[in-house]
Amino acid sequence: MDLSIVIPVKNGGDRFRQVCKVLQNQQTDYTYEVIVVDSGSSDDSVAVAKDAGFSVTEIPPQEFGHGKTRAFGASLGTGRYISFITQDALPTDEYWVEHFVEAMDSMPEVAGAFGKHVPYPECNLVDQQMLELHFYNFLREDPYGGVEVFGENRIFSLHEGNRKVYEEDAGYRQWLGFFSDNSSIIRRSVFEQLPYADVDFAEDQEWAARALEAGYKKAYIPGAVVYHSHDYPLRDYPKRYFDDFASVYKIFGDTPCPTRGAMIHKILGDTKFNCGYILRRKDKSFFARIGWCLYAFRRNGIRYRAAYRAAHQKEDKA
Repeated sequence: MDLSIVIPVKNGGDRFRQVCKVLQNQQTDYTYEVIVVDSGSSDDSVAVAKDAGFSVTEIPPQEFGHGKTRAFGASLGTGRYISFITQDALPTDEYWVEHFVEAMDSMPEVAGAFGKHVPYPECNLVDQQMLELHFYNFLREDPYGGVEVFGENRIFSLHEGNRKVYEEDAGYRQWLGFFSDNSSIIRRSVFEQLPYADVDFAEDQEWAARALEAGYKKAYIPGAVVYHSHDYPLRDYPKRYFDDFASVYKIFGDTPCPTRGAMIHKILGDTKFNCGYILRRKDKSFFARIGWCLYAFRRNGIRYRAAYRAAHQKEDKA
């Protein structure tokens, strides 16, 4: 077996049904299996996965953990590679498996890799801009020599040439160590030696940091693309952002808002940046663009207030 695809699921809904259909129809000569670990769905997710021919294991909701549940799912497979994907990450075509496995076979020194995320067509304009820039950022040159160009792929490593800046610059450390198991692939031989930790959040980035520091290399494979974006109500973002920033701060020691002044600077600066993008979107009406600019200001306020509070470990209950 070449690849074990592991999907943690709970109430995946219609999006999960789409994901199952695309995974069923992958065009590849590589052999693959899909392993679903369901943690208490009350909808038809279990039936959908079984109808697709996937292996399904059900666990009680209280046993779910982002790291340990994925590690458990991986242990149920036999593929020489393990791919982690989420229930709402939809491969954009039928070559997702092919792109991942073919690239990893061509880069035997790489322990694991993440793919590209693109926004769903209905995604809000702020997240559209954010995703485009975020993944484009992994194609840039690294003046410290931590990135190797391998065709369209990028290989990241930690060595004597960039170790000092990695240790001293939290932003560089976070960039070099980024990993996302919304869409990823890891060598089983490495994962068995270096499994996911049992952590509450950011299990993927925690793993990548440990892998780099242990001497392994990781890669970005932009040919393996998934749709993945969210449009949460604004009221849901304070806790989501707090959890995200708190985990990043714990792993990398990085925060964009060490002080209140930095927080205000980030809110205003990012809003200005967002509005420049939004106002250029001539496919939207003038009043729609003004509305999205106001949305950007509110989102950035929520985001960077959460970042400040996470760095000082004060969750915003409002």
